[in-house]
Amino acid sequence: MLPLRIVWSWRARTIASALAAVSVAVTVWAVVDPKSSAWVVIGGGLLAAVTACMALETYVYRVEGDAAGLRRRSLRGPDALAWSEVRGVRLVDSRHNGLAIVHTRTGDLDAAFHLRLLTESRGTGSLGSPSSRRPWNFNAWMVGFDELRALVAEHEWPRLDEPVVEESPRLAKVLVRLSEANEIGTQIAFGFALFFVVFMASVAILVEVDLTGNFLLDLVLVAGALLAGAGLVDALVKSRGARLMAQEDASDRERRTLWLANAASLIGGVLVLVAFVPRALAGGPNVWVDWILVGMGAMALLGALRP
Repeated sequence: MLPLRIVWSWRARTIASALAAVSVAVTVWAVVDPKSSAWVVIGGGLLAAVTACMALETYVYRVEGDAAGLRRRSLRGPDALAWSEVRGVRLVDSRHNGLAIVHTRTGDLDAAFHLRLLTESRGTGSLGSPSSRRPWNFNAWMVGFDELRALVAEHEWPRLDEPVVEESPRLAKVLVRLSEANEIGTQIAFGFALFFVVFMASVAILVEVDLTGNFLLDLVLVAGALLAGAGLVDALVKSRGARLMAQEDASDRERRTLWLANAASLIGGVLVLVAFVPRALAGGPNVWVDWILVGMGAMALLGALRP
């Protein structure tokens, strides 16, 4: 099984490089366009820098293993981990539920999409290199991940969670409140996104169609029809079973959040495609921007329809 070599796959590198290229192109366009504000240029530049670093990391990152342990190289520098320093592993399975990605703790090594080696090492490791506090995370987008899973099975490391840190009851209550506030904030964000896309889609339809002659009544009727259609599509996707499995352990609040996200993605994706596909096919001076928007709309629609 050894020596072991783990790097990012060409698929991951291609996607990261494409995101970086798009970000750089948008930034250059913002710099050249005299109508762009300074904040747009600064924001685009920061986004381009982050995506460029992420893309570079996929080419620099490398983990090599031998009989002694693992050695890692990345943009953050080299570090090492001896096999004797590994306490166990944490396994996580991931599945798509519309735009949302649902992570589930699992004990099945073959089903794990993410794998973390848990260690309490500090300072200088037994391999002579700096022993980093950074987690040793791996996933199925990496070449060599299957070999690593086989190695975990060979060592028979226990399936563990992160070390439990003792905390005061007061701090625990604060964390619970913060978690609830985060869930509520997420619902508000997706709810606003759904309201916005439904409103825009309804107005766009009413520009072409006059139902009763009363704009507000027509707006309510069309918006209701769009939401009913989104609910029907969601029910049809759930009938395939996969989305129900992803929501099996979710709370009622999480299910509502997922429904809001899927509905906003479905209606918004269709709206973007209807608006920009004709413009992209017609061509023009900034046709590449139209095609980028078409791609984003297609990704949103695909996310909503994926079981």
